[in-house]
Amino acid sequence: MTGTSSVLHSAKGGRVGLVNVGNTCFMNAALQCLSHTDSLTAYFLRGEWMHEVNDTSRDGSGGAVVREYSALLERLWVGEASTHKPAAFKATLSRFAPQFEGYRQHDAQAGSTCPVTPGRLYLPPHPRRRNVTGATQPPTTTPTAHNARAPCPRVRQGQLKSVLRCSVCGATRTKFDPFMYLSLPMPRVGAGEVLTLERCLREFMREERLDGDNLWRCFCCNDFRPATKTLSIWKLPSHLVVHLKRFGAVASGPRATAQPRARERQGCR
Repeated sequence: MTGTSSVLHSAKGGRVGLVNVGNTCFMNAALQCLSHTDSLTAYFLRGEWMHEVNDTSRDGSGGAVVREYSALLERLWVGEASTHKPAAFKATLSRFAPQFEGYRQHDAQAGSTCPVTPGRLYLPPHPRRRNVTGATQPPTTTPTAHNARAPCPRVRQGQLKSVLRCSVCGATRTKFDPFMYLSLPMPRVGAGEVLTLERCLREFMREERLDGDNLWRCFCCNDFRPATKTLSIWKLPSHLVVHLKRFGAVASGPRATAQPRARERQGCR
């Protein structure tokens, strides 16, 4: 499509409200976030996705969900209406993701991962390689031209570093894993205290002790030992997606936790 850049940066482009199809505010929120990820939307509006759609995946939709998502973006960015009811998109998504059938509420994070996840749009990636036993650098891989073009990994995929350390002999094992979003815990705060995103990140990366019934089998001691586990963000994606765990499981049902407040920074979007 010509003029994609002008469409994305026009005053009107993308400013279309989504009407709920039942209790689908979760889906509409996720779709708006995806729609306003400029590089991903440009990829669809230019039609580049047509050359990489996964028509052969046994557990995919044969490209049906992605085609419907592309049509939705056309209505949001090129159409003239001020609102749109994404009933066709929801119906197509529900055919291949039965958990979204009906009109029940869901978490917006679940909705954001369905339409354009790599497995649904692209050929399956090569199995990831891991570093083990004292490694400090991730394995060096040469991405294929196909994976290099794929917008989801390029835009949203980061890398986590996990370090396990034996508390007896000090041996360490390091692992690097890709992520498409971060699920952050929300620690409790006192009355009047502000919970920031930075604090949620610190809680996510806080050192965890493995002991009691959760011992680690040390490869050096060749036995189960107490250990520590530390997570850190090794590589950030260009667009970081954060999922806040706002509900904790209790015997009587879900319980809401504290509401976070993101610290405002100049230039942030």
